[in-house]
Amino acid sequence: MRLDQPQVCQKTNEWIQRMHELPETGFLRLHQVLSLIPLGKTCWWEGVKNGRFPKPVKLSERCTAWRVEDIRDLIQQLSVTSPSDKN
Repeated sequence: MRLDQPQVCQKTNEWIQRMHELPETGFLRLHQVLSLIPLGKTCWWEGVKNGRFPKPVKLSERCTAWRVEDIRDLIQQLSVTSPSDKN
């Protein structure tokens, strides 16, 4: 299936809108992070383990979250790094 240009632009606009809806400070749970960064849970946790993605904060024994500031920084870093820069 090929994505038409208008669909790609619409998805990009939706992503930008979600970015602007983030609070300036606070915490995001995993499902919120993954709604902004299109990865699966396993890939995300591997990135956390190897230091590519930010470390979480334990809010309680069973509650893990990430600082909004860290996720904003990560998105900024990923947006300026092209796939060819990783090789």
